[in-house]
Amino acid sequence: MSAENLYWVWLSCRLGAANCDFVRLALKYDNPYEIYRADQTELSQVDGISEQTQNALLDKRLEEAAGIVGYCAGAGVGILPYSHPDYPYRLRMLKDPPVLLYVRGRLPRMDRLVCIAVVGTRRMSEYGRESAYRIAYELGAAGAVVVSGLALGIDGVAACGALSARGKTVAVLGSGIDIIYPREHKKLMQLISENGAVVTEYAPGTPPAGEHFPVRNRIISGMCQGTLVVEADIKSGAMITARTAHEQGRQVFAIPGNLGEENTGGTNQLIRDGAIVVIETEDILREYEYLYGKSIDTAKLAAARKKYRYSSEVFSQMGVSARLAPGRPAPKSNQPSAPAELFRKKKSKKSGDTGTENKTEKTGKQSPEKLTARDYFDSTKEAQKEEEPPSRTEDDRAIVASLDEKYRRLYESIPADRAVPLDALARLGYSIGEVMSAVTMLEVKGLISSLPGGLYIRR
Repeated sequence: MSAENLYWVWLSCRLGAANCDFVRLALKYDNPYEIYRADQTELSQVDGISEQTQNALLDKRLEEAAGIVGYCAGAGVGILPYSHPDYPYRLRMLKDPPVLLYVRGRLPRMDRLVCIAVVGTRRMSEYGRESAYRIAYELGAAGAVVVSGLALGIDGVAACGALSARGKTVAVLGSGIDIIYPREHKKLMQLISENGAVVTEYAPGTPPAGEHFPVRNRIISGMCQGTLVVEADIKSGAMITARTAHEQGRQVFAIPGNLGEENTGGTNQLIRDGAIVVIETEDILREYEYLYGKSIDTAKLAAARKKYRYSSEVFSQMGVSARLAPGRPAPKSNQPSAPAELFRKKKSKKSGDTGTENKTEKTGKQSPEKLTARDYFDSTKEAQKEEEPPSRTEDDRAIVASLDEKYRRLYESIPADRAVPLDALARLGYSIGEVMSAVTMLEVKGLISSLPGGLYIRR
């Protein structure tokens, strides 16, 4: 039994899921054993932690944690704590990161790859089902990691698509690692663990309670650079994931659907509010081609497209429950939906050939929320020159002076008068790991803020 894992599991059990106090504790203590040893007086001196958390940490019993560690060792379940080098950097950037992850399978090197969450309704149409399968298939073939929630509907179909392309996929549970939920996806869960990983922050034996899934969604979006909503109504749980992704400063993608249809109200609303429209897989991949170009294999994507075959039989072969919603029959042809075709035609034309006045030309401005990170970086240069950069207080200067040289150099590389995307910082010679680690530390110290679209700006 790993002594360190024992105390990590103890800490996870005491704090529970999505406890923001964990970050405050991690800043003060080097390891969970130090937290375990802390008494009430010491815990009360940790800035910002609640009385409820303090009381929970005074429970020093280890029997539950020891039982969990023993179960995981016997069942082949990995324990990936916050301190482990394989713990995803993007999760560390959250305000409420999981204390640890229970892992069945082998988690891909998430920080080196393009990771896309693919989510949507359980009550899918044939259009949604085929779109989810095709996009996930092509993402997997290109080398991206497809992340979903193992739920019925779009989630399961997306995992199936990635597996069909022999790609990597990760499923995030809202229950213990030993709980198969939904039961229909027992075989799919096994296949994912053999070709990727099934993960959860909930201890073994934790049932799939309804309140767990919105909490779980922050991990789905938090692991990824972007979240694709394939098909969803306005009240769908997938909309929670999209909102969480936006709050985390990650990109949101959506596939357009027919106007007036219940299952497309959510995706069309996301597009109206600035989500990136997805008609083909490249609409996602091109957002990351600079920073993660070496991990994207366009040759494999092209080869996979030639082999692509879509049949409902693949779902039964992989144990995927892919039932269509009642009253949602398959279309008579394989043509895309009307709005999808409309967007496709618009994309194929140049701006001046549409016969309509270009919105950007009319106003002279474009909403930053509707821009990619690269577009936003370029378009805000002139507008933000008119604003005075915020003055640094003496406290801020002291904080900057106290930074390690690497963090200070990266902070000084962020312009004082505009927001920049991560890829702009990577161009300065830093690795993606160094960039993510640095921006996390700078955010915690209050020197920078994250914006939607993966942008960062000095405070």
